[in-house]
This record gives sequence, C-alpha cells and structure tokens, in this order.
Amino acid sequence: MNLLNIYNALQSDEISFDDAAAKFGTTPVGLRIRLVKNGTQLPLVLATLDRIGEGKMTRDEAVTLLGVGKRHVNQLQKSWSIKRPICPRVVHCAAVKIKWEINKKYAIDFIADDTGLDNAAEKTDLSTRQVRRWVSNLLKKHYEMTYKELKSLTLDKRRRLADEIDVAEHLESAKQQVLQSIAEGKLAIEAEALKRVLSKRTTAHRKPKSA
Repeated sequence: MNLLNIYNALQSDEISFDDAAAKFGTTPVGLRIRLVKNGTQLPLVLATLDRIGEGKMTRDEAVTLLGVGKRHVNQLQKSWSIKRPICPRVVHCAAVKIKWEINKKYAIDFIADDTGLDNAAEKTDLSTRQVRRWVSNLLKKHYEMTYKELKSLTLDKRRRLADEIDVAEHLESAKQQVLQSIAEGKLAIEAEALKRVLSKRTTAHRKPKSA
C-alpha cells in the first residue's frame, strides 16, 4: 500500500488512526504533527512521494510540482522513508569504475614487481600490451617516467613508487583486497558495485545539513 492509499484509507475510516501511524512508520503523535504541518497539501505531497519511490518522478520534478526547495523534498523523503529505486545505469557506472580500479591495482603490482605481465593480464582480462599501457600511464601521470625507465630501478625504488601511487590513486589496503577477490572470481563485480551505490546513498542520506 502506497502513502496516498494509506491516507485515503484513514480519511474514509477504513483503518484506525493508530493503524495508519504504524503503516506510515511513525507514532500517532508523529502522524498528527505531519497532518497539521502539511495541511491540505498532504495528498499532493504523498502522491508525489509515491511517484518518487516508484521511480516515476525526479527530485527536480517534485520541487517544481510542490513549489518547494530541493532540501525540503529531501527532508520529505527522509521523513516518509521514501527512496528512489536504484537505476541500473548507476550500478553499471560503479562496476566500470571498479574494473578500472582492478586494472590500476595490477598495474601498480607490476610496478612494485609483485606480479608479472602475464599474471596481471590474466587477472584484469587485458592483453599484456594493455597492461603495459596502464603501467605507462600511471608512471607518466605521477612521475613523468617511461615504462623503460621503470626497468632500471631497484626493487626498493619500485616498491616505494608503487606505495606512493597506491596512496595517490586512493587504493587503500582494504579496497585492494576487495579488488583482488573480484579479479580471482571470489566476488562478483556487480555485487560490489551495488554495495558501493547503496553505501553512497546511505552516506548522502545521513549527511548533516550545512549551516
């Protein structure tokens, strides 16, 4: 039952006030406050939130329809526990980013001399030529160094460079373990992508308002 249906059922005495409050996920006192706060606009607010929850309306469209600001719409969504469905394109974009991180991880492992080209190519599902390109791009980006110059460095120097690139590329140890699990087939990239999207959404939902 969507929000507007619950409200209509309450108005027609099909359900009690306490039951309506429970269905809305609040207390009777909390529901009374919401009814007073939104007044005659409440049916429109609830219908709008229902459409947001069904993925049929964007926040910007809700702003225009209700004549309020984005922050107010965000607060309404939070108050009534409404979240937009996760767009498959967003999860796909997160998966693409993870794939790039995997490529970077094994290119950095090669820079550190912790893996060979063949193994890096196997784990990333790239050709050895493509792995070399990733290595070259990282070296150029961070040190203006060529692939050939890497070969002349000592092991300690290579590992130091690799550690510095890890930090610069935000590939902390915990993330690298996840990337390795994906590369080894122990974790599905889609599952990790969905986890990141949900985590980002939760973080944004909890972010305090700026003064």
